[in-house]
Amino acid sequence: MFEKVECEVPHKDVETERGTVRLDVQLTFDRGLVGIEAKLDHELTARQVAAQLEALGKTGTLFVLVPRKESLASSVMHDDRVSVIDWDEALACFDAPRLVKDDIEGEGRLLKTTVEARLHALGLHERMPDWDIRVQRGDGGMPSIVFERRLHDSEDAKWIRGQIQVPGRGMPPHFEDTQFEGFVGISVDHTSDADFPNPNLAEEAPSWIRALEVLDEQVLSKNPGRIAVSRGSAGNGRKGLGKHKLPLAKRHLSGRTHLARGYADWSIGPKTEPVGLDDLDALVETMLTWSNGWFAALQEVSLTRAEQ
Repeated sequence: MFEKVECEVPHKDVETERGTVRLDVQLTFDRGLVGIEAKLDHELTARQVAAQLEALGKTGTLFVLVPRKESLASSVMHDDRVSVIDWDEALACFDAPRLVKDDIEGEGRLLKTTVEARLHALGLHERMPDWDIRVQRGDGGMPSIVFERRLHDSEDAKWIRGQIQVPGRGMPPHFEDTQFEGFVGISVDHTSDADFPNPNLAEEAPSWIRALEVLDEQVLSKNPGRIAVSRGSAGNGRKGLGKHKLPLAKRHLSGRTHLARGYADWSIGPKTEPVGLDDLDALVETMLTWSNGWFAALQEVSLTRAEQ
């Protein structure tokens, strides 16, 4: 039996134990809760869905309304407690809806979800079966597909972390104008003295420097792929000991500091030149060449400093 309907319902985030998880609409029945989450061009992550299901309880069900089902992670699409419907299906329920498809898709309103659907369609899960793959939006809100793989089984092992992303902090006016760039790096921790020693005191290069030398000498110099390495300048880290990133690169990677781009709190490595949609498949092949070649090369060498 139906009991009540509520909107913008906050629940405690059980996993993080801080903050809240919100449901757009929550229906209460005598046998459990039903949540409804509607999205236009906003991101809906597997983590958000898991938190909402946790909030709804073991008997709860979640209905998700999105522009394109292809933009969702497969774990969301195949969850037995989640029912997904797109806006085409929703509008088809009405004979003369006041909201029409152009209201939703017009004037480039769904560019990000369109790009995310394209990234899912790249099939990286099948092409990189040993890697962790996810589509997400970065700190600047731009769509990306991330791939990661641990070098060894030990808990303190380094990871190769990369992504194909839309560069910058704003989408173009039209989907066909979208550009992408590739990035592959080695994991770092901006709080670690091992990763970011004081460049004026430490003589030995940190392990990420050695890893980048291996990438350059054994992969990029021999089989660089179809998309060129960007020679853009590396920036410095902004968090913690990340301020040592650029001085360390200048000291130990003389003339090759373009290899030390990326993020001092995540991963450091080179980027590609940006490409358009027509070259996206070539960019994927280049990322496969860089990441798989680098992973194989690093299995054969000992990094200067193994501690994280």
